[in-house]
Amino acid sequence: MKFNRKYAKCNCIKEIKALNKAQGYNFFSPETLGFFKSVIDDEVFGGCVFVTSEQNGYHNPRLYTIRAIRANGTIETLSNFLKKSMHQLQTKTSHRVQQRL
Repeated sequence: MKFNRKYAKCNCIKEIKALNKAQGYNFFSPETLGFFKSVIDDEVFGGCVFVTSEQNGYHNPRLYTIRAIRANGTIETLSNFLKKSMHQLQTKTSHRVQQRL
């Protein structure tokens, strides 16, 4: 794992999860993911950007959020939280965001 500016440089989502946990954070803990009904996409953009989806209730659509991991292990939300309903749109946006980092 390398560090790039203020963002971490990870090769995969496993490294992102490990860095977050090693720094004492619980973003990826089963309890946190379960509470928000979160799903973490496996694809990592630019070594730090990834997509999560959350579902607020069974009758509501699953919505997507672009996030990044900082070098200190914290997770930063880069897009509007739970504003997107199309995963393809989020993936394209993730590519654009990681190019700016």
